[in-house]
Amino acid sequence: MREFLNQSLGANVTIDLKLDPSEPVVIADGNQLEVGILNLGINARDAMPDGGTLTITTSADPDDARRVLVSVSDTGTGMPPEVIARAFDPFFTTKPPGKGTGLGLSQVYGLVRQMGGDVDIISKPGDGTEVRLHLRRGHVAPASGTEAEHASAEGHSERILVVDDDHDVRAIMTSFLAEIGYVVHEAEHGEAALAMQKTVNPQLMIIDFAMPGTNGAEVVKAARAAQPNLPILFVSGYADSAALEAAMGSAPFLRKPFRPAELAEAVRAAIEGH
Repeated sequence: MREFLNQSLGANVTIDLKLDPSEPVVIADGNQLEVGILNLGINARDAMPDGGTLTITTSADPDDARRVLVSVSDTGTGMPPEVIARAFDPFFTTKPPGKGTGLGLSQVYGLVRQMGGDVDIISKPGDGTEVRLHLRRGHVAPASGTEAEHASAEGHSERILVVDDDHDVRAIMTSFLAEIGYVVHEAEHGEAALAMQKTVNPQLMIIDFAMPGTNGAEVVKAARAAQPNLPILFVSGYADSAALEAAMGSAPFLRKPFRPAELAEAVRAAIEGH
């Protein structure tokens, strides 16, 4: 994930990996763990407005011999005890309006608990934050089929236009898709997307449904006036399924939050017309 994190977090964040090669495999879903670490990385970046260092460490768990510790720490502003106490609560955030949903840490907590692990936070104001993932040790080798499945969803330089008003989500999708072999362009709203379409001539448009101003369905209608057979993949965290279906019809749809592997598979299927 090093290059993926570099692209997602920006040049102001230095990534330091301290990985213990002697530690065994853990019982975890690789895609979910990737999402969790990425969420922690974005939180760390936001806590270091002037830049800093993100350190990811793997080691034996000092508190439990049956577990392995994955630690993600930053050199940011830190958190007081009352914030730590609520950090895993859904929708709790200390970020200003429009800068965070409050779902990042609660999602990490849910993913790790689902894997049979646990999460804790060590932090104090002015002294950075360390989030520790306590994961169960595994006793088998990683499944060999994972690499083959990932390869089957890779791109072959197809042109993709990603349209999403959320900068972080757009950056994550763009970086990941570029990493697995697609040529990716991005736009933050419908007007910019339609202007870019004229020069990019995309082979797939990935578009958020709920955006300020013109929604995704209206942008798609205009885009298909210029490219009638343009494949579309909608992504949205919008909760009203009936409204989504009414607006999007039979177009492919991926609900946020999604795992990188799910995005790769949905993109491949949309391009190939499945």
